[in-house]
Amino acid sequence: RQRALRRRTELVSAEIRQLEKENGDPARVRDLLAEKMHLDSELERLKTAATAANTGSADPTRTGASGV
Repeated sequence: RQRALRRRTELVSAEIRQLEKENGDPARVRDLLAEKMHLDSELERLKTAATAANTGSADPTRTGASGV
């Protein structure tokens, strides 16, 4: 999921750069910027959730074979 979001973010960024270079439609640039902001926040949310999951409760490998 993160890989797909990063890929989409890169495509949106490239399209924004292209439109700005060509003095493209300002409304389209705004739409793309809004989409990029949404993708960035979604990526950050996933990263935060993954970090919390990895640092949350005790890992069974730390507590011994029995998991106690």
